[in-house]
Amino acid sequence: MDVPADIRLSDTVPAAPMPAELMPAEPIPAEPLPATIKPCSRDLATALVNVQHWVRGNLPVEQSALAYELILLVLERTLNGSPLTLKELFHSLPYSETGIRKQLVRFVKGGTMRIEVSRRDGRVRHVVAEPGLIDLFDGLTAVLQQNLAPVLR
Repeated sequence: MDVPADIRLSDTVPAAPMPAELMPAEPIPAEPLPATIKPCSRDLATALVNVQHWVRGNLPVEQSALAYELILLVLERTLNGSPLTLKELFHSLPYSETGIRKQLVRFVKGGTMRIEVSRRDGRVRHVVAEPGLIDLFDGLTAVLQQNLAPVLR
């Protein structure tokens, strides 16, 4: 289905790289960790960093908290059999309607989500995760199990 006319994608400007003068000349040495920090805390932090690297490399979030939250919300509601309406979506996230629309258009055009007209009321449209997005989350499940299961035992 085509993207509804009321969802627009404006031109976006890519983020500029950090100026060299703001970069530290030498790496800042890490302070020794207090003895009260347990090895399992360090392992958990490492596991979460590994999961985050997978998310950045595999999910279409482009370092955007809005995109990440939008994906999670739409996926959760799709998998539970109660997809969000567009109106519910805009009220469920703490971001501007314009920002949500931009990300939604990107996901619809990218094939990770679709917008369906309600069977009960033709005025209502639902946002649904596409099978490819669900498959990506199967991959995330494996990464979570691989990284977190040993730490949480």
